[in-house]
Amino acid sequence: MKIVLRSAMLLLFLFLVSSGARMLWADESAQRVANNSGANSWGPTPVRSDQMNVPGNTVQLPPYIPSHVAQDWSKPERAGAAYFPPMQIEPAKTLKPRQITSKDFYLNLVDEKKVYFDWLIVKFTEEAMVRMSNGQPYSKSSSNISKLNTFLAAHKDITMEREDNHTSEQLLDYWEINGERNTGQDLANLNNFYLLHIPSNPDPMTMIREVVAIDIVETAWYGPRAQLACADIAPATPNYQPNQ
Repeated sequence: MKIVLRSAMLLLFLFLVSSGARMLWADESAQRVANNSGANSWGPTPVRSDQMNVPGNTVQLPPYIPSHVAQDWSKPERAGAAYFPPMQIEPAKTLKPRQITSKDFYLNLVDEKKVYFDWLIVKFTEEAMVRMSNGQPYSKSSSNISKLNTFLAAHKDITMEREDNHTSEQLLDYWEINGERNTGQDLANLNNFYLLHIPSNPDPMTMIREVVAIDIVETAWYGPRAQLACADIAPATPNYQPNQ
């Protein structure tokens, strides 16, 4: 009888302790939410700076993480991330070298069934830092771009533009800097990619050879055609859509 009574008293004690702890936790959570003016229970909304200074540039950062995305994150992840892109860390003393594609790597793809001949993607060298101003190319590093200008003068129907016209040069510069700090890997600057629009291209192989022969061109390739990811083989697969 004494054993049963002691067991009952122990269970009652544990119940009272557990209930008290839950009530205390609830009071603290409510007070924390009130203090944070409606912030989530895991803490105040992280402070976000609308601008981040990069040497020589002022870059507008992307918006907050959407709430439906944040809900899928763990609490520490949500509390530690106020905005994209990823956090900055101290830059590595030596960056891992970037693998550079040979100039003639894409010449074997000069096939009308595989690519379009009316536009060419050109990757300029990182050292040349080719940029556009008022529709004309120039070198931000004061490199000699005379061969590029000679090529464009000889093909007046060809127009040149940045491959990414929707993102500012400053933000692309920031992505390179931030990416190298986070990875320790030498990265290509997306500002060095351009499109050449070619209205008439009767000899595509000669055209691309002219382009890759320019000293400040790292590599170039024609725009690829979309290819079927897979195709049916005999016997033909029945159409089961009406049964869905």
